[in-house]
Amino acid sequence: MQNLFHRIHEWATRKPVGRFDDPVLGELVLNESSWQCSVDTRVGLIIMSVGGHNQPDERILDTARETVRHIDKFINRVADYLAWESKKEVWRPFADEINSLVIADVNYWWPRDPGAGMIFFKGPDECKLWHCDIDGSRFCGLTFDS
Repeated sequence: MQNLFHRIHEWATRKPVGRFDDPVLGELVLNESSWQCSVDTRVGLIIMSVGGHNQPDERILDTARETVRHIDKFINRVADYLAWESKKEVWRPFADEINSLVIADVNYWWPRDPGAGMIFFKGPDECKLWHCDIDGSRFCGLTFDS
C-alpha cells in the first residue's frame, strides 16, 4: 500500500514534459491546452492538436495518426463536405467563401470520445472563424463565429 501512495505522489508531483516525440506525428509541443504539431500537406501547413495532460492521450494519438497517415484522403473528404454544405439554401450567400476555405487546424481534444474533434478553417474574411465538427468518420455542423 505504501508503494501505491508513493507512486501516486510521484505521478501527481512530477514536472510536466513540454515535448513529445511520435513516430507518425513527429514532435508535439505542449501549449496552454493541448499538444500540437505541424503537418505539411498539399494545401499547406495544418496544425494538429491532441488532448492530454502530462503527455498526449494515447487514444487520441491513434486518431490523429490515422488522420495524418491518410491526410490526402482526409483533405479530399473535407473539400467534398464543404462543397456539399455550400449548396445548401442556408449557405447560398456564403457559397464562394465556403468553397475557398482551407483547413488550418484539426483538433482532437476529448479522451472520452477520441474520434470526435473540430476543424478550423482559413478563409478570405479574417473576421469570420469557420469551423465544423468531426463526429467519428463524418463532418458536421459547419458554422462561423464573427
